[in-house]
Amino acid sequence: MTTTRSVFSWMRNAAGRSTAEIVSVLKYLHVNRVELKCVDGSKRMYTGRSSAYAGEPNVTPELVHAIQSAGITVYGWGFNWGKDPAGELSAAIAEVDRLGLVGWVWDVEETFLQQKDPPAIMNSLGMGMSAAFPDLIQGFCCMPILHKPGDPKNPYWNRKVWEAAALYCAEGIPMAYWYKTNLQAAGDFVVESILQWQEGFEWEVIPALRAWYQWNGQVQPSWIRSIVQRTIAAGRYGLTWWSLDEILKWPALYRAIAETYDELEEEGILL
Repeated sequence: MTTTRSVFSWMRNAAGRSTAEIVSVLKYLHVNRVELKCVDGSKRMYTGRSSAYAGEPNVTPELVHAIQSAGITVYGWGFNWGKDPAGELSAAIAEVDRLGLVGWVWDVEETFLQQKDPPAIMNSLGMGMSAAFPDLIQGFCCMPILHKPGDPKNPYWNRKVWEAAALYCAEGIPMAYWYKTNLQAAGDFVVESILQWQEGFEWEVIPALRAWYQWNGQVQPSWIRSIVQRTIAAGRYGLTWWSLDEILKWPALYRAIAETYDELEEEGILL
C-alpha cells in the first residue's frame, strides 16, 4: 500500500511563480499528495499580495490538473473560524465542485474551538460535505494534544469536537508542529500527539510535521530523518508537512525532506 507523503500549501505564490515550478517542487520532495488552501472562512482564497482576496484564485483548475497529471493527489483545505458555519460549508463545497477535488481538510484552531457550540458546528460541516460529496475523503486538522499526557481526565480541549469530526472524517491530522528546540523533545511531542489522536478514534492519523523556517527556534534539517523514523516507529507511515511555503525559504530543510524520503524508499521502508 502506498503511504501518504504530503505537504500543505498556503499561498501559491510562495511555492513558485508558475504552475510548472510548483509541480517541479512537489516532485522533488517525493510527495504523492498536496493540500492546497482554497478558502479562508467563508471566502475563496486569492493570490493578491496586498489582500487575501485580490488577484486570481489561489487554486485554479489548471493547477490542480497539472499536479494530478504528475501523479500527485490534490486535496483542498480551508481555515475554519466557526463564525459562519453555513458560509464556510458553502465555500468548501463550491471549491470541491469547481476544482474536482478528491479530498478536503477542515483546519480547526483556537477561534473555532472557542465558539458557542463547536461540536455542533463541526458536525454540520462534516455532515454537509458528506451529503454533497458522499465519496469525498474528509480530513480533520486540529490541536495535537487533547489532554495532559498520561491523564485523559485533564483535558486541554473539548474532545466532543474530535468525536464530531470522526463521524465524517477518514483522516485525523494533528498539528504536530513541535515547539521544543531539542531533538528528543520534538520527537516526544510528535509521538504523544499520535497516541492521543488514536485514543478511541478509527481514522487514519497523519501527523502534520513542522517545516517552519522560524518559530520558537528553528527546526534543524539534521533532525528530519530522526523525526520521520520516530513517526514510523509509532505506527504512522503517512505524514504531511506544514508548509510548502516555509520549506522554500530554507532550501536545506526541503532538501533534507527530499533526501529522507529518497533514502527510505530505497530501503523499502516507504512505498
